[in-house]
Amino acid sequence: MIHQLNQFYTAMAKKYKILHYTSYWRRYVREHTAGTAELTPAEKKAIDQLYKPYMKGLPIDLTYIFHTFYKEKTGGSFTELWLPEDLYYCFIDPHFNSWESARIIDNKCLYSLYWPDARQPVKIADRIAGTWRSGDTILRQAEVLERIAAEPEVVIKKATESEGGHGVYFCPGSDREEALRIFAEIPGDIVIQQVFTQHAQLAAINPTSVNTYRIVALLRPDTVKVLSSVLRMGINASRVDNLCSGGITCGITDSGLLKKYAYRADGARFTSHPDTGLVFEGYPVPSYQKAVDLVVSLAPRLPQFKLVSWDVAIDEQGDPILIEANLKYGQLDLHQLNNGPLFGEDTKAILEEVFRK
Repeated sequence: MIHQLNQFYTAMAKKYKILHYTSYWRRYVREHTAGTAELTPAEKKAIDQLYKPYMKGLPIDLTYIFHTFYKEKTGGSFTELWLPEDLYYCFIDPHFNSWESARIIDNKCLYSLYWPDARQPVKIADRIAGTWRSGDTILRQAEVLERIAAEPEVVIKKATESEGGHGVYFCPGSDREEALRIFAEIPGDIVIQQVFTQHAQLAAINPTSVNTYRIVALLRPDTVKVLSSVLRMGINASRVDNLCSGGITCGITDSGLLKKYAYRADGARFTSHPDTGLVFEGYPVPSYQKAVDLVVSLAPRLPQFKLVSWDVAIDEQGDPILIEANLKYGQLDLHQLNNGPLFGEDTKAILEEVFRK
């Protein structure tokens, strides 16, 4: 009886979570769809034929709102292969990634253990489970403050659940009180890093933020498949490049060139950076293939996470630097706005894999 009750409450909790995500994403997209591009009956039929066979028994229904959003924001183009956001976040991403494991494993304090050979921002100290450390050395908080004071500026980050650029702070090394304030504001684990200088070609696009490549890769039984890459950029003098924090993104071609348009989270698009005026189409981004090679080499290290969104910066010398590995809840809309359907022609095969298991 107790086992049956546990199963019931687990199922109800899962259903509530699915309905919560579904409600959020549908509401967000509706709020940012102007209604200037309607789907034709033929387009709706194509969506039905692709998705309805896989949605029988699911606690959510099929909606056209996501396809309408993408059609409107991409200038009237259409493909049924665009993934609905709710289907992706509630079923596809959890199928490929262990969300329960990610609660523990997805911690920036531990990146040097998972990927010790990958270049990363220089770590000054971290706080994990209440203990300040530098490598294997335990530190007093006063020693951490001394290390910060030796730097012109440091980046202090939430080590877990810092999606969308939230929980990222820039602190002058000389401002002890600001550092203490940030320590108090972040209740959990913290990582403190040196500030590094990005490549001049990326700084030319937007100098106030470190502009990173977001590369989403899928680990398959015999290979690592790079599905989509975008450049993330800050605007309006922002220090972070995240779409959720007001930034913009632009698709990157296989040859390392930017595409014609960049997009904001609400679907507004730009042909040039609104602050610097740099035209996106054809602009070469540095060391793109090096960044891809880095992602492909790191992806098999944590095979319980097969669909990972990697954030990679490029330093002054053109070397890729691992900033973050998003082991769950990798953002979908920035890829589909810039590069089309995330899984492309493999969409039906992925749906078969996820829903016919």
